Amino acid sequence: SKQFQTNSMSSILASFNANKLNFSSRVNPSPVSLRRIPVQRCQRVRLVAVKAQQAAVTPEIDAETFGIFRSVYDISNEDPAMTKTWKKTIRVAVSGAAGQISNHLLFMLASGGVFGPDQPIALQMLGSERSREALEGVAMELEDSLYPLLREVKIGIDPYKVFTGADWALLIGAKPRGPGMERRDLLDINGQIFQEHGKALDKVASKNVKVLVVGNPCNTNAMIAMNNAPSI
Repeated sequence: SKQFQTNSMSSILASFNANKLNFSSRVNPSPVSLRRIPVQRCQRVRLVAVKAQQAAVTPEIDAETFGIFRSVYDISNEDPAMTKTWKKTIRVAVSGAAGQISNHLLFMLASGGVFGPDQPIALQMLGSERSREALEGVAMELEDSLYPLLREVKIGIDPYKVFTGADWALLIGAKPRGPGMERRDLLDINGQIFQEHGKALDKVASKNVKVLVVGNPCNTNAMIAMNNAPSI
């Protein structure tokens, strides 16, 4: 039995050393093989391609439209028995779409938990220059989820583009009150944001659009947006 243990230990050590060499060669490839490995970025490739195409066609507005992404889903792939009761698709614009509140709300909208199981929607999500990468990530998550009712996803940082044709506008994005910030400072910053949102809705949204203000202070922000959208 002692001889058996000795022989077994020797064979184990020999096997380990051989595997160690093989493993080292796998995890430490030559620099040439590293350079030959293709890098795939999945959806980012299409995002970059869309932005590059836009830059080639309209270079003068590329800075304003950076981050625009649009994905349209083909309804012909769905079961006719499921889609025969569907209503006309509505456009839902959401500001602050990369924030924590929107991160929960967007998936409820896409799944039919808000407007019902027979109401297709097109999501139009507004972010900012700072949150554009996070917004792209949210769009990818929505696309990967394959919600049947989600017919279109569009993201951007320009409210005049994102709010176009909106039937619903959920204004969630607002500047939070920071340390040492007076209430009047907060009102001044958010007043400018909702002034712009109101003007954009007045110009490009549906005239029957329904607007829900969530960003605090919501009563003041709602009044500012309303006063800047006189035709709605």
